[in-house]
Amino acid sequence: MQLPSIGNTQHIQLKFAFGINTNIKNNLYFLDEEKIIYPAGYNIVQYNIQDKTQVYYQGLTDYRGISCIELSPLRRWLAVGLKGAKFDNEKFDNPSIAIYDTITQRKKHILNFKEVKIKYWVSLAFPSSQQEAKHLVSLSGNCLSERHKDKESKDRDIKEKQSSAQQGSDKIEGEIIACYWNLSGSGKILAWVQISLANIDAFEISINKNDTSFFSCIGRKVFKCFKKIDSVEEGDRQAEDKQKGEKQKGEKYKATLKNHCAQLNGAPQELSQDYTCHTWLTCDNNLIVCTANGEIIVCNENAEFVEVLKQSPLFINKQSWRIECINTYSKGFIVGAKDSSIYVYRATNDDRNRYEEVNRVLFKQYSDLKDLYVTGLSITPHSEDKIACSLSNNQIYSIKLKRDSIYSSDSDEQIEQVSLAFHSGPINGMDICIRKPLIATCGKDKTIKVWNYEEKTLELSWLFNEEAYCIALHPSGLHMIVCLNDKLRWMNICLHQSSNSNKSKHYKEITQFKQCKEVRFSNGGHYFAAIDGTQSSQLIKVFRFYTGEQPPSLVFKGHTGRVKSLAWSKDDSLLASCGVDGMVYIWRIDNDSGDLRLYENSHKSIQLSCVALNMDTQMIYSCGSDRFLHQGFIFDSTQQARKINQEVQLNQIAFTSTNKIMFAGIADEQRSSGAVRCILFTTPTNNKFYDYPAHDEQGIEKLRITYDDKYLITAGRDGCIMLFEIKDKDARGMRLKEGYPKNAEEILVTRQDLDDLKNTIDNYQSLIGEFNNQTLNNQTNQKDEQIKQLQERLQKSLEHNKTALEQLQEKKRDIEKKYDEELKIMKEKFEAEVQELDTSYQRKVMDEVEKHESVKKVHEIQRNKNNRERQQKAMQCQMQAQSLDQEYQQKLHEERSQRERVQNDIDKMQKDNDEIYRQIEQETKEEIENLNNKNLEHEAEVKERHKKAKSDAAITTKKIDQKKKDSEQYEEQFRLHQKQLKKLREENETLLKEIQQQKEIIQERDKTIGKQEKQIYKQKKKSQNLEKFKFVLDHKIKELKRDIGPREDEIARMKEETNQMDQLLKKYNSYNNHLGNAVDELYTAQELMNSEIKNQRTVISSTNNKIKRFKDDLYKAVQHIQDYEKLQQHVNELKRLYANKNIERNKNDEQILQEYENQKAHLQYKVQRLKKYLKQDNQIHKDYNLGLMSNNVNLIKEINILRKQIKDIQKGEGGQTGKPADHARSLTTSFKRARTAGVRSNSKNGNRPDEIDEALNDPAIQQKQQTLVMQADDITQLRVQLEELHEENRALTVSNNF
Repeated sequence: MQLPSIGNTQHIQLKFAFGINTNIKNNLYFLDEEKIIYPAGYNIVQYNIQDKTQVYYQGLTDYRGISCIELSPLRRWLAVGLKGAKFDNEKFDNPSIAIYDTITQRKKHILNFKEVKIKYWVSLAFPSSQQEAKHLVSLSGNCLSERHKDKESKDRDIKEKQSSAQQGSDKIEGEIIACYWNLSGSGKILAWVQISLANIDAFEISINKNDTSFFSCIGRKVFKCFKKIDSVEEGDRQAEDKQKGEKQKGEKYKATLKNHCAQLNGAPQELSQDYTCHTWLTCDNNLIVCTANGEIIVCNENAEFVEVLKQSPLFINKQSWRIECINTYSKGFIVGAKDSSIYVYRATNDDRNRYEEVNRVLFKQYSDLKDLYVTGLSITPHSEDKIACSLSNNQIYSIKLKRDSIYSSDSDEQIEQVSLAFHSGPINGMDICIRKPLIATCGKDKTIKVWNYEEKTLELSWLFNEEAYCIALHPSGLHMIVCLNDKLRWMNICLHQSSNSNKSKHYKEITQFKQCKEVRFSNGGHYFAAIDGTQSSQLIKVFRFYTGEQPPSLVFKGHTGRVKSLAWSKDDSLLASCGVDGMVYIWRIDNDSGDLRLYENSHKSIQLSCVALNMDTQMIYSCGSDRFLHQGFIFDSTQQARKINQEVQLNQIAFTSTNKIMFAGIADEQRSSGAVRCILFTTPTNNKFYDYPAHDEQGIEKLRITYDDKYLITAGRDGCIMLFEIKDKDARGMRLKEGYPKNAEEILVTRQDLDDLKNTIDNYQSLIGEFNNQTLNNQTNQKDEQIKQLQERLQKSLEHNKTALEQLQEKKRDIEKKYDEELKIMKEKFEAEVQELDTSYQRKVMDEVEKHESVKKVHEIQRNKNNRERQQKAMQCQMQAQSLDQEYQQKLHEERSQRERVQNDIDKMQKDNDEIYRQIEQETKEEIENLNNKNLEHEAEVKERHKKAKSDAAITTKKIDQKKKDSEQYEEQFRLHQKQLKKLREENETLLKEIQQQKEIIQERDKTIGKQEKQIYKQKKKSQNLEKFKFVLDHKIKELKRDIGPREDEIARMKEETNQMDQLLKKYNSYNNHLGNAVDELYTAQELMNSEIKNQRTVISSTNNKIKRFKDDLYKAVQHIQDYEKLQQHVNELKRLYANKNIERNKNDEQILQEYENQKAHLQYKVQRLKKYLKQDNQIHKDYNLGLMSNNVNLIKEINILRKQIKDIQKGEGGQTGKPADHARSLTTSFKRARTAGVRSNSKNGNRPDEIDEALNDPAIQQKQQTLVMQADDITQLRVQLEELHEENRALTVSNNF
């Protein structure tokens, strides 16, 4: 198995993970205010709640999965417990712990424990924030899933385990140990302790926040505390171990773990001992322990019992209420319990009630969350205003609290689902669509879900009464086939009907179609194939999708066992199948001939799980239980099938369009289960593969590649869906050449939908018509003129804004050019400096290299001398070998009669030769090392010793080799008799030939040796001179090295500066792009604001004109205040000109007006909902409805403008006081003064004051006075809003200039 390293190209990259692993306890953590961390499959996901993005901590393929996770207090380090590899059905390799950096998402340490056999790491704990990078505490156990069961089921399982153990079951369990690690170096063990508890599991470990050497462990009938001691005498430690009955193995470690307490001291006997979770608090350093009955136990800093909390869930609910997890915050702790309930507690200063319940979350609006457990809890680290929790149905929720809600009991929670609606159990089937980015899945949770893998959303989720075994998506994405226990269903996919209750209704069904575990659509969508298991033999039936017919000619028989996989060819003319019976078939579709089988291959005693065809339909591949990949040739019968060893069991395979890469899903219990294997078919014989972590040890259930070769999608038995991006550029290039279609935007609309839409449209049209008739009656010709003026002003303002935009863009371009020129100049300077440094450094290096080569030549001459001496000795050895050959040939004739003696002699000779050979090798090695060390100082002595050593070594090696050959020949001769003699003669002839060849070579070498000896004499003199020169060179080299050191540092520094400048360039470019987008958005916002401001200015100017006219007319009327008749005439004229014509409506009942306003608000709400529905209709309805809505909006705006104008008519002069309300009050006082003056004048003239009182006490005039005051207040509010808009506009202009 090859793992993708840094140097290798990564073929796939994880892009999104749909799912969460809630089998792990404490599986959710807040990294910061908006990021959470949770496990999904065999990866750790870092999810951003705001922008819905994910970052991943990838697992290691050498391990089987994740058993626990823990985040450090400062959120810098993430510890992950990895399950060990499985070698056979019972034995596991020891697990490990991986430490990740949360900033870079890279692995820092791998902690391995090899002292005793353990099965899982079930819990991890970091110390306080000051020492989180130095130490780590871990706890091992034998059980992970029993923590999610009730107490009764757990006790029953324990009894069954005990009975099976008594019956002699050989199931191997690991030891339960607690280990204290040192993370400062390479990750060493400081101390560890073995907890000897028979048939009892420990579940959680926690470390004291103030004393990092003190930690506690809890479990079922387990409560232990340990103290790390750096220096303890060995005798004392052994005595303590004997007294307490525990094994402490710390002789070779720097510290020991002392047992502080073996049980919960001071606890009453009736208290439950099934401890589920515990934690040390940061507020008062107390220990909180929770039980399976729902009791919350308070302990002091020494882990001694204090009390049972009175507000525990057991006492609140008055029944057993299992607590699953606990978490702390700055003022107390939070508890997650049964039925998805969360309890928040706060510390108090009262010794009678140390902690009080301040909040309770019960998920009342989610009725389907009952009978679920809270498996993970976390709170935002800084603000502490949001709680995130994960439930046992694989869902994540966030509870948003007000800032004071944690500290008060009367706050309302805002519950929001953070994650998508993931599957809560294993996934049975998965399929993808060709023309749409859709994934359809079905699982054991009786749901069918449709996902959008481009937008990372869940489109549909249907709940059934029974489990769906498999599913198939039509290539158009509008239909699907669902296989239930005894039926097939045709179903429509209506993505636009998110609120329709009949969306999961099927429109066709085939009954008595049992045990269908595989169904596949053809690439064209006109066929689909399904497995019928009603009979004893499995039948493959091909249906015509659009008609629902099942032709008898398309029923394929042949499989005797369950059919596991189907695969269509590219042109839908062939269908491949494989099953557990080991048979692989290829069937012809729409074939007139009687023979339906095109290809048949049998793999006996192998259970096949998947079959795949390459894109050109020339080869077929299958995989199964034998850990081989089987390759067959469809049309070329001359070539034999080939097996490719994969070393693991594959479950799913799929090809890309280039036929060079195959992706496979691993489902092997022994190793790498759940990983994705990328197999590269570079050559027919050389097949490389790389493994990538995906799902946990349960394995991969389905695997698909999208039609554009862009994504790889896997579905696992852990309930997760993994979306990988394929990095194969060749595959995408092939698809681009073929011209694959883009994603379709078609949706399916039924007749019932159209009827409903028509009825709603008719209703809304009638309502809009009535509303328009009411509003159109209020329009006048003056409004049209005002609209024209506003349009002209808008056009002018748009032109002005365009010119301003162009000027700003030119300025921006000039600034960008300046930045580019400055950056180019900086780059050129850096490049020139680097080149100068490189040239100077290379020159110095070349000079040194030349000197070094001259020295090398001297050494080569000496080596040649040694080689010549070796060759002379080899010639001597060959001569001796010839003499020995003759002697041995004579001995062969003599020793035929003495075979038994010869065998004994041979054995003795072999032993002697072996001993001599070993002694000689040791001596020669020592002599060679000594000679190499003293070669330069004493050349003459080294030559003599070298000659002797080489001659002895060559003679002995030749003798040993010859004796070995002879011994082998003797053995063969004793067995084969006459045949061995012939072989010996042939060997002798070959040896003679070789000897003659070697003699010729020796003669040539003698000639060369004579010439070289002359050259050696000359070079000896040169060597003496060179030694003198060498001393000078060494001195100069040292000086150069001193000079080169700082230069190299300068070069490295300059390179770092250039890299930093490149990074700054990238940041500036991205920042410029971001600023450009922001400037565009601000310009658009500024245009809208300017247009609104101009509209309001025009309205204000028009109202000011009207107010001036009204003042003039009012002033004229006041001049005739003593003449009642003229005053009445002027008042009537003012009423006719400025008062509303429909003023009689004010006489109506207030209830009628309120009903009218309610009806109007209801109609506006319906119009808004109509907008949402009309956007999804056909284009004809869209155009018509959009026109109606735009007219309606314009009318509403005009009505609002008219109302404002009517309210502003009675306004006083703005320049005098600036307060319209005060001015309106002054008008009323003026009317009163006029009234009193008129009474006095009329009394003198003889007029009646009653007539004046009736005129001024007219209800219409009084109502106008009241409206004047109200409208004046509204005008002040509008002016305040205008001032705020001006300030926002100024802030926008300042930001744009910046």
